[in-house]
Amino acid sequence: MSERCLEFEQNLVGWLAHSATGRREYAAFHTPGVLENAGADRYVGLLLEHGPGSAGARLLDMRHSGSIDPQDAETALRWAAGAPSVDDAYMLETARIYLRHRCHAIHAEQVALAADMWDDKLLSAADAELGARMSRLNRQESGRGANGFTTAGAAKAFSREKQEDLFTLPGYVGTFFRGRLHRGALVVGEAQPKVGKSAVGAREAVAAMRYGRRVLHISVGDMDQYETTARIISCECQRNGQKYEEGRRFKAVPCCGKALAGCDKECFGAAGFAPLNPPVAAEYLEETEVEAIIKAFPSFQPCTLCKGTDDYSPAVWWERADDEPIDEEEAVRLMEQIQSCGEYGVIETLFYPARQLTMRDLAGLLAERKRAKTPVDVLIVDYADLMGLDQQSKVPKWESLGYMWEAMRALAPEDAYNCLVLSFTQGNRMGGDLMTQTSTTTAGSRASIDNATMVYSLNQTPAERHHQLMRVSVVAARKGSFAPEHQAMCISRFDIQDPFYESWHKWIKTDKRENKS
Repeated sequence: MSERCLEFEQNLVGWLAHSATGRREYAAFHTPGVLENAGADRYVGLLLEHGPGSAGARLLDMRHSGSIDPQDAETALRWAAGAPSVDDAYMLETARIYLRHRCHAIHAEQVALAADMWDDKLLSAADAELGARMSRLNRQESGRGANGFTTAGAAKAFSREKQEDLFTLPGYVGTFFRGRLHRGALVVGEAQPKVGKSAVGAREAVAAMRYGRRVLHISVGDMDQYETTARIISCECQRNGQKYEEGRRFKAVPCCGKALAGCDKECFGAAGFAPLNPPVAAEYLEETEVEAIIKAFPSFQPCTLCKGTDDYSPAVWWERADDEPIDEEEAVRLMEQIQSCGEYGVIETLFYPARQLTMRDLAGLLAERKRAKTPVDVLIVDYADLMGLDQQSKVPKWESLGYMWEAMRALAPEDAYNCLVLSFTQGNRMGGDLMTQTSTTTAGSRASIDNATMVYSLNQTPAERHHQLMRVSVVAARKGSFAPEHQAMCISRFDIQDPFYESWHKWIKTDKRENKS
């Protein structure tokens, strides 16, 4: 037997001897004859039957009576004195894995013996013994769900509900999230202030609502539930809810880059579009130039006639933004239309001041809706860093944040609330104006990245912010990998709270400033 196995058996016996929780949980799947040391195995049985008070004395009696080897008894008692300082839950799960391997090892020995002796009955007995042992080891605790590797489990693993995203997002941005916006996932967005984290949350809420999901959008410390509602309705209806300032009545729209230099398609001319001359790149036009060009070419409209073909060259253009602001009466009418059409899910918006919502409170909100038979499909927390931290145990703030992100991820699995959890956090200052971002330049601490199933960054250089452009990068992903240079460029339609209004693939050369130390 290896030293590692002996060390684990020593820890196992010590844990059982000193942990009432361990003995209670372990009794459900204890299989005699699996441990390598006979005395340790006998001592485990006595612990489970009589407890630690008399188990040692009974083991000594067995030694004196000759029913057990003296060396085995001394070894078991010595091991019991060395209790490991480990978590019960961790030790329990590790014991399951260890005993499962030991069962297979014993079975292999019995099969080899049966083969040597040409004894089919012994082989059948070994198979039956293994089946009984594995059945006991695989027995699930109450409330923990069924074994996944069964007929029902395999069907569920490949079920549509398990495989399908809860919702998708438009454009190339959708490829970043495809296969990741599912139940059990924690997806975190990181960005500098005023880049659009809250607008992304509104866009995600709208996308989930369109898929018929139940959405709980919680804003912590920033915008209240009424502002969230305004953002969601504006995004869904593609309408702005604010008055435009004088001289800033333009909004970004998708366009073919060739239209800026003149499109040679016949349909372009037949449709009444006017090409620009001289050719310019729209993303570098100043606002005064935009206004002058629109006045000079009033018939110009963005060209998307070849969109979806190889001829399409993604670009951005501006058009006049002449939508009237949404007033109270229209807002109520729009909301009622969304709720009554029967094609949408349900969105609930809540607000809590900073540090007034704890993880226990958040779990309580999910549990309350689960009991009411209206479980939450998508939970959006904007944003988690402002939630209340557990400061009672006097741990550093960064460590409390780590516990908070761990608890956030624990809300998502099927055994908990079976939902998708989306949240946002403040990005690192050093990554504010970089072209490419990594986990180092986006995270103030690694707490969110270490616990999330995917972390993406929103980034804008000053020039891009001026021209309503944004880049989205995946900086950490547990399922599949993305290079930080693999990005999507988006038109930031913040007037309707839709930062993913249009997006296309971009491969950005790594910013050399990131390599400086």
